[in-house]
Amino acid sequence: MPDVAELQQAYSGTKAAGEPVDFPYWGKIWPSALALAQFIDANPGLVQDKLVLELAGGLGLPALVASQYATRVTGSDYLQPAVDIQQQNVALNGITNMTVLLQDWRGLQMPPGYEVALLSDINYEPGMFDHLLVLLGKLQQAGTLIILATPQRLLARPFMESLLPLARSHEVITITQEYISIVIL
Repeated sequence: MPDVAELQQAYSGTKAAGEPVDFPYWGKIWPSALALAQFIDANPGLVQDKLVLELAGGLGLPALVASQYATRVTGSDYLQPAVDIQQQNVALNGITNMTVLLQDWRGLQMPPGYEVALLSDINYEPGMFDHLLVLLGKLQQAGTLIILATPQRLLARPFMESLLPLARSHEVITITQEYISIVIL
């Protein structure tokens, strides 16, 4: 886990200097990541002996859990500090079947072979919903099983309603008094 005070200081300093900076949403484990990690642990057959890709992973908890079961896991995020933390966790835990890439899902050229894609709390910005739908379509066309964990936000309701008819299954899990939808596409 990153040091919260250091993270806040770095963000505030960069912002005060007038430099463009993304808010470090990656710097904590969100309830959706906990729900997805628990879901994988309770349903290891979904990732067992598979090639797994986590997109926009932040701290990468679901990918770390999946690495216990999968043949190979690739974690990713579009911000280098998040990738650095994921790489540190891979090394600290002695995980040999996981790599981490600097990758922005919005420009993803789907590499062949991934059988499972993990996405946790990725649909929080309405302006990105159309891009996300394109990504999910690419993953489905590649035959990739998609496991999406998301809080039940009102602003994301139309997005989720468009996905549910395509879902193989849908489950709701309560984490820290938040309802998290797990959707398998």
